[in-house]
Amino acid sequence: MAALFRSHRFQSLTLLGALALSLFAAAGLDSLRRKTPPRHLQLTQGSLSRSPLILASPELSTRQRSELRSLCDLSRAADELNLSYCFHLLLLFGPNVEARQDEQAIPLLQAILDPPSTAPFLGAPALQFTDFGMRFKPPLEAVGESHLNQGIAVLAQLGISLDCQVAAGGHRGCVCDILSDCMVNFDRHQPDGSWALVAFAIYLNENPRWVNRLGDTCDLEAIVNDTLSLTWEGESCGGAHRLAALTYYLLGVRAHRLQCSAATERRLTEFLRDIFLTITAAQADDGSIAEDWHNQNRATDSTGRLTKPVATFETTSHIAEWLTHLPGDIQDDSTVRKRAISWLIPTLDRLGTAEMRKCICPVTHALKAIAWQEHQ
Repeated sequence: MAALFRSHRFQSLTLLGALALSLFAAAGLDSLRRKTPPRHLQLTQGSLSRSPLILASPELSTRQRSELRSLCDLSRAADELNLSYCFHLLLLFGPNVEARQDEQAIPLLQAILDPPSTAPFLGAPALQFTDFGMRFKPPLEAVGESHLNQGIAVLAQLGISLDCQVAAGGHRGCVCDILSDCMVNFDRHQPDGSWALVAFAIYLNENPRWVNRLGDTCDLEAIVNDTLSLTWEGESCGGAHRLAALTYYLLGVRAHRLQCSAATERRLTEFLRDIFLTITAAQADDGSIAEDWHNQNRATDSTGRLTKPVATFETTSHIAEWLTHLPGDIQDDSTVRKRAISWLIPTLDRLGTAEMRKCICPVTHALKAIAWQEHQ
């Protein structure tokens, strides 16, 4: 079972076998722990975060560069400050970014995963110890992540190793403990399942199966097929997180790291191609993409422009970044991405620092799409 996880250094996957056999009895938890000390922050190769030097982008004005730097001043972002804000800073600037708080430089990733016990980040530890490992504070808590399993998905996208050291409530462990809790608590019918699927698609190997805390068998290929059958109603960010998760899975299959049947790979490829064609047809003349791009009866004004500007900004930025990962044989035309970016650039230019903080999510994904295009 050790082949389930991408990290070749991770040797504790007997944990899930033991947990499955014991239905995650307390005795089985001991096998979750590494028998060797966990490593400190260490990146894996081939990070999917694609965080080039955003601040060096020629598309940015001097004012915008200054405003972007100020996003890392956490003292000035008190009203927006939570785990999700910090996760987006990591995605935007990379895992080595330093934030500032009370005039002190803070290695942001370490402050989240392994903070000093005397001065927990955000006023409280970001992680909590559970019966099945560790997890980030849930969305309903003040400093919690915005979506269930958002944190482990971000760590996967950043390429953080599974044996990276973490701390929670006086307990020490590693990122594998966060992934383990995510797997054990995963329910194929849970809402917001896209973030868990991102983590599974990046961290796991072959065609993993495991037993969750309810005693149900989870199969990654079956989870993907279930995801392909979901409706788009109620999806955040125009459904782009689901599209990203499915794309990461397809990339893993094509790299021969993940395994699935030829029928599932063909269905997934056709699904993503159909989505691309649907978005192509739905894209507005100015390059923007509505949150309900899948609905032919989109709300527009008399000029044909979309009537929900904030949601449109969120969707266009997320879809534009998703297209930077989508294989070229599926999107046989880069026009959609380029037109979306042409709309995003002046939209970003109209934002001041305070607005950028409030819109940190779409700002992050827009800038990552723009920077990726410039480095091609």
